[in-house]
Amino acid sequence: MENSGNVQQAVNDLAMIRCAIERAEGKNLPLKARLAALDANLLIQGVSLFLALLILGADLATDHSLSQSLQLSQLSKSFAVLGIIHVGITLAFFVMCLYYIVWRSARHGEQDFESHVTQNFRYLRSLSFVADLIVKFIIFTLLVLAQRSEWIPALLALFVGDYLIQGRFFSLSIRLSLFLGLACFLAAGLLYYSESTLLIWPLLVFIVANMVSLARLIRNRITINTTEAS
Repeated sequence: MENSGNVQQAVNDLAMIRCAIERAEGKNLPLKARLAALDANLLIQGVSLFLALLILGADLATDHSLSQSLQLSQLSKSFAVLGIIHVGITLAFFVMCLYYIVWRSARHGEQDFESHVTQNFRYLRSLSFVADLIVKFIIFTLLVLAQRSEWIPALLALFVGDYLIQGRFFSLSIRLSLFLGLACFLAAGLLYYSESTLLIWPLLVFIVANMVSLARLIRNRITINTTEAS
């Protein structure tokens, strides 16, 4: 009980520190810059949610053909390499779109790109997001080439949990990030022990986190609009 209380107190302290940092940064930003960053986040979260729902719908509509392709990669090395290339191209395109949206946001907010990223998209500083994504892609590639497709759904759920715990990509409070991140780790463990090869489960994990993040951003946008109107 004492350890649980200490953990809860640590979470509360982290939440207070993060709120203080965000408030301090927000006070130094003009309204136009804050709105541009918020709109950029809304666009990023909306696009990622749309793509995740599109992939989920395609997998369900084709009787889990995407999930079955992971199993087929165990039978054909060339098919596995082709799938890895497709995933790599998709990730590269998404990262390019992500940085383009942030660059346009900096232009609309009348800020230089570096300052805009530092103040509003901390996970993109020094290409840390790209480096982390490359590491995760390498791990994914090694699992495919090692013919361990049954581990991939658990791995993807683990990746989502990692982003939540680190506060990357998703726009959530630290307490909610920790809660959802731990839930993702639990889901990853269940997927590992069940040896499920269905991609719908990690997709659903990502979609839930994405929807919560998007809802928080929409609420913040409505709050700003209401404040400005009054």
